[in-house]
Amino acid sequence: MEAVPVDVALGSFRVDVLTVGKVETAVVVLGVVSAVGSGSSVVSC
Repeated sequence: MEAVPVDVALGSFRVDVLTVGKVETAVVVLGVVSAVGSGSSVVSC
């Protein structure tokens, strides 16, 4: 009976890791895009 909760916990953990990884990647991409955008606008001004 202990094996089922462990499997569920591991499954949830793997899903959380994948989700967090995707979120962090999106945040990094958005940060780079916004940084490049603001840098370009400053240069153009």
